[in-house]
Amino acid sequence: MRYLRNGSVPAASGSAVHDVLGPAREPIDGLHLLTDGEWF
Repeated sequence: MRYLRNGSVPAASGSAVHDVLGPAREPIDGLHLLTDGEWF
């Protein structure tokens, strides 16, 4: 996961992302697409 955390964000949106593993499905963050510069 370090390669994603160190990656850049070429696209972000205001859409909420919900925790699909949590029983309450609470929102955890906005939608971000990350890249390491080679893979999108």
